[in-house]
Amino acid sequence: MSNIDWYQIILLWIWPIVSGKPTSIIAVFLVYSLQKPNLNATTSNDPYTEGALYHFVHLQIKNILEPFLGGGTATRCRGKIALQDRRSFVTKWADRAEPIRFEVVKEGENWNRILLPEPSLLDQAKYEYLRPGDVRGLDVAVRYKGDSSCFIHEPENFMIPGQRPENRKLGIGSFNFKCVLEYEGGTSKPFYFKIVNKEGESPGLLSTQNVDSKKIAKLFL
Repeated sequence: MSNIDWYQIILLWIWPIVSGKPTSIIAVFLVYSLQKPNLNATTSNDPYTEGALYHFVHLQIKNILEPFLGGGTATRCRGKIALQDRRSFVTKWADRAEPIRFEVVKEGENWNRILLPEPSLLDQAKYEYLRPGDVRGLDVAVRYKGDSSCFIHEPENFMIPGQRPENRKLGIGSFNFKCVLEYEGGTSKPFYFKIVNKEGESPGLLSTQNVDSKKIAKLFL
């Protein structure tokens, strides 16, 4: 309860009521609505770089700049995607560092550079800060070279063979998803899309695609 600003509540809500000023309440409501973040998601597919060890597919998230008051900032914004079976995942923002680090270790007579998880980067990878007009990429899946399956890209999906969580693994096929963006004080409207993972050797056979939102939304009821 210590975080409640009683002065603001009395000034903006209680006082207009007791002073008989319903227009003040309407004005406050309009200002509050116009200062909320307006987050818009679209599918976005970067071309696969031939020979690359992995390929990410993502959504493009934009905080719409409103014509009046500019809109609101989405603080500690995270992307949550869900499958039809209700499994949900918090995915990684594309501009955030992968939660991995390199370490040099001695193995026998040789010194080798190995890849290890970096837990301190896990939380950072899940959250972004979007001002009005900002655009960010949200990684939703990754496919590694030599693997026909793909993985829903939570930060815990380390780029280390043997440490990739099996419960985030998707085989060949087309998979419907629902995406909701959560931020301090609210959530976005749901966005529906599908991840398509085609059979073949190239990681570039992984993509995101648009869907009929009204039709797919019924599958998530």
